[in-house]
Amino acid sequence: MAKPFEKINDINKMKELWKIAVKVHHQWTVISNNKEHIELIFVDANGTDVHVILPTTLKATFDSVLFVNNTYTVTNFLPQINDLMFKTSEHPFVIRFIAGTRVSDINKHEIPGKRLNFKPFSEIISGNWRNDLLVDVIGLVEEIGYKHMSAGSKKQQVNLILKDLV
Repeated sequence: MAKPFEKINDINKMKELWKIAVKVHHQWTVISNNKEHIELIFVDANGTDVHVILPTTLKATFDSVLFVNNTYTVTNFLPQINDLMFKTSEHPFVIRFIAGTRVSDINKHEIPGKRLNFKPFSEIISGNWRNDLLVDVIGLVEEIGYKHMSAGSKKQQVNLILKDLV
């Protein structure tokens, strides 16, 4: 008998063998110390999301498999405490792919896209938000402020003035 799917909400450190049906909501590449790894946001059929980390050693294996808006069955991954400085998900854990992680059933699941939870500017200004959690905002770029280079880096900082459209 096939192992049933579990929900992202149920992911914890109490076990190692998981089987989830997910949709890739977002994907990006992180470069650190001249090494690249992939990070993603998975969402399940209940709309629950979780941050996912694919280490450098597995990047080549999954880079040509995982795409935004595709659905997958993902098994055998490592849940770890979400201690990231800036969290993309409220889930207390992140999923880390390991050598035994398997991805299959491409686009065989019916999973809607992640619901965006827009935060009004008034709540942000009043401090009514978690400062370690990234939030969704929608607004109009009213003005582009000054640009400057970060000291000792090639990174550029650009300040934007946003206008709330609510």
